[in-house]
Amino acid sequence: MARLPVSGVRISTPFRDGPNPRVLDQADLQTVLSELCPQTVFTSSDIKEFYSDLSLVLGRWSAEQERIDSSPVARAISGVGGDLEMIC
Repeated sequence: MARLPVSGVRISTPFRDGPNPRVLDQADLQTVLSELCPQTVFTSSDIKEFYSDLSLVLGRWSAEQERIDSSPVARAISGVGGDLEMIC
């Protein structure tokens, strides 16, 4: 199934779904990274950079999920072409 390419840039904020949904911020990322890497000290600039990179990855993933299938578009354009030929 052919899909139309993504254009532009999307940035998405990390979000926790569930019974108490909320946007996850840089403090949440700091907590998770501290739990994953207890021996490492992350500076606020490190956290800011990681958060920005994570937002870009989430945005790209979201854009990829929303790409439309080009097959119906191609059929519609082909149908319009046929209609224009009949009109001419």
